[in-house]
Amino acid sequence: MSKRQISLAAKAGQGYVHSILSEGKDPTVEKLMAVCDVIGASPTFILYGVDVRPEDAEIISAMRQSPATRSAVLALLHHREDS
Repeated sequence: MSKRQISLAAKAGQGYVHSILSEGKDPTVEKLMAVCDVIGASPTFILYGVDVRPEDAEIISAMRQSPATRSAVLALLHHREDS
């Protein structure tokens, strides 16, 4: 797909992706998500170069919701490092 085709498929202006890549324009979160959907990439991969798999997202969510779960996961990780 061309930059123009991606821009149009994301329901942005025809030069939107070009302006991000070539002119340094900062995308809005909504349009970044739309572009990611079109190209089949996750926003975390685009922003940080790391893809978060569904299993990773589940662990992160569980740790955010429960301090006890966070502590347990950290204890497990520290135990593995000590072994």
